[in-house]
Amino acid sequence: MALIAQLLRVPAVACTDTFAFSPDGTAYVPNEKCMDANGVSRPGVAVSTDNGVNWVVETVPDAKSISPGSDPSVAAGTNNSICFGYVNVDGHAKIAVSHDRGLHWVQV
Repeated sequence: MALIAQLLRVPAVACTDTFAFSPDGTAYVPNEKCMDANGVSRPGVAVSTDNGVNWVVETVPDAKSISPGSDPSVAAGTNNSICFGYVNVDGHAKIAVSHDRGLHWVQV
């Protein structure tokens, strides 16, 4: 999978063996430890809408990363929707859903 990550130019922070692609071609790579704008480590996804040329990292705002880490997973659907599974800092499995490529999240 490292070769795929290199070919897609996935940011090193997001390298994992799990990728998801939506029907419109948007690529999603889950990561257990992404830094938000305030420097807080949170689970999130790297998102590319241009075949891996550029990536943005979107975090789940009310989640915190666990250490040692976990193996988050992402599934992509239609209309910019993604479902993200991760382990929160409290040790509980969580699911968050976004309908705008990870800009906003709802816990389910």
